[in-house]
Amino acid sequence: EFRFESDSNCPPPMDTSDFCAALANLLDNASTAAQRALRAQMKGYVKLRFARVYEMFYLYCDNSMVPGSLHDNAKKHGYSVVREVGGHGVGIRTVRKIVYQAEGRSEFTPSKDEREFHVKLVIPYPLPEDGYCF
Repeated sequence: EFRFESDSNCPPPMDTSDFCAALANLLDNASTAAQRALRAQMKGYVKLRFARVYEMFYLYCDNSMVPGSLHDNAKKHGYSVVREVGGHGVGIRTVRKIVYQAEGRSEFTPSKDEREFHVKLVIPYPLPEDGYCF
């Protein structure tokens, strides 16, 4: 299951290519984890939501995951690195760098039972000069 919600018609809060690189990485990691959950007879899902509140842009990405699929080191540092080799999770550092360069902040956290992974990006987003953006 894939769900997307947005309460804004605004353009991305940063350079479009940077935004797309960050979003592509997040969705790739989330869909891979959700597919693993499905193979483990669990519910597989990815939920993506964009929101704009005053002059801040929020991106939330939640996905199902198989408990125990994170490296112990990843749990300490708050980013996803799966136990399998295959490159998934490596780009989280890239996402953090992109968000940091946009003067934003990022959070990557598994749920306590490790059945869900949560990403939250918060990026400053001044109102456009024409004022038209909801």
